[in-house]
Amino acid sequence: MGIAVCRWCLWALVLLPACLAQRYRVEMDSASAEGLMLQQILHEPVESQKLFLLEELFARFPKSRSLAWAYDQMRDIYAGRKDTAKVVDLCEKILTVDPLDIHSAHQLLQIAEASKDPAQVTRRMELVARVAAQVLKAAAPQDPAGAEEWKARVSLAAQAAAYVDYLHYTRILQTPDPKAKITLMDEFLQRRPQSPYLPQLLPLYVATYQKLGDNKRAYAVAEQMLQRDPTNEDLLGMLAEGYFQSKGAADKVLAYCGRIAAVLGGKPKPEGVSEADWNKKKTALLGSAHWMAGTTYLNQERYGHADRELRQALPHVRATPQVLGATLFSLGWANYKMQNAAEALRFSKECLAVKSSYHGLCTRNVSVIKAEFNLPD
Repeated sequence: MGIAVCRWCLWALVLLPACLAQRYRVEMDSASAEGLMLQQILHEPVESQKLFLLEELFARFPKSRSLAWAYDQMRDIYAGRKDTAKVVDLCEKILTVDPLDIHSAHQLLQIAEASKDPAQVTRRMELVARVAAQVLKAAAPQDPAGAEEWKARVSLAAQAAAYVDYLHYTRILQTPDPKAKITLMDEFLQRRPQSPYLPQLLPLYVATYQKLGDNKRAYAVAEQMLQRDPTNEDLLGMLAEGYFQSKGAADKVLAYCGRIAAVLGGKPKPEGVSEADWNKKKTALLGSAHWMAGTTYLNQERYGHADRELRQALPHVRATPQVLGATLFSLGWANYKMQNAAEALRFSKECLAVKSSYHGLCTRNVSVIKAEFNLPD
């Protein structure tokens, strides 16, 4: 989901600068020496002569109010000549005059990406993130004439921030070493605690600790993260399954399974996820949660609670034969222990129709239930 969104952002970042062609306006007193020179630059058709005049402007009027405009003019010329070094230099100069120029910051990132220098890319990513954050929290200018330019700048800043998130996230995914991956995730979560990638990143964080064999730390981190994102169904599912597999924390298994059911009962479909995908995810998580809770109750010999949970699991696990077989077997056993002979036989017979490893156990149970309760075939 997130990657698709940010690929759109990438296209927007490529296209948006064209909308900002008039990023800066000339500010001048037309009767002054500087004003006369600026008018000459504006009307100069020969590129080389225009560059010469711009250099002269910097030398004669180093504090010109049109400095950013002049740098921008030169940058466009050197960009046309594919003189990357000059473009980089001019982008950096513009940022010294206008620290909120997200277009220049983004252009530096594009150049760094083309160089394929990881250190350079990292440095420019940090620059874009910093400039974008400043733009997004800055007040709009009072000048009505600059309103459209400011609006476009804010739009580009939001897209640039999203694109930097995408680069960080993909770097994390592409990092094979678990310890290095943890370090990158630490940095990312510290910098962007509200990132839209949080739902994907938090389970990955925990899974990476599990890969390192540090389950204790994995669960501790997951519980800590859950405080920040208490309705994160992926984290809840991971914790429930982790404690279920460890077989030593029944209370936590039941608590997390209960929270999964409560969260998914009222949680709307996330933006960017199709209705079909969301329903599929909910079905899998609810089936797993009710099955783990039911199995935990069964192991505690709390058969009424087990029966209730396993019945709720049934409609969600019918597409998974092995889990369906396990659920029907457990329902047969729970009802047998509660002396509900007819239900025990019904579930055990239904289990026989499912291709699972529980077929033999259910065959035996059907015979035992019939004989013990004197039930007909």
